[in-house]
Amino acid sequence: YSETEKNLLASIDIKEKRFGINTRRLILPLSQLAYLYYLTGDYSKAEKYAIRSMNISQQLFGESSIRYAECLRVYANIHAAMGDYTTAQ
Repeated sequence: YSETEKNLLASIDIKEKRFGINTRRLILPLSQLAYLYYLTGDYSKAEKYAIRSMNISQQLFGESSIRYAECLRVYANIHAAMGDYTTAQ
């Protein structure tokens, strides 16, 4: 997991520098990093990256987009794992 984490963080850093902090190119690596932290039980970090990917998706594509729905699913999984079923719904 540490190699994957390192690569995703590097990818995010490169894309932020090249395309800006709210580019659509960040949605996937942010969501993947959130999912990685979810899998490892680091829910605080998972939530941080899931929220960021959701916000970018919402701003660029709207709440009815498939990209936003995918980010929302990761966010819901994180909250379900934490036992916060109200937020997960």
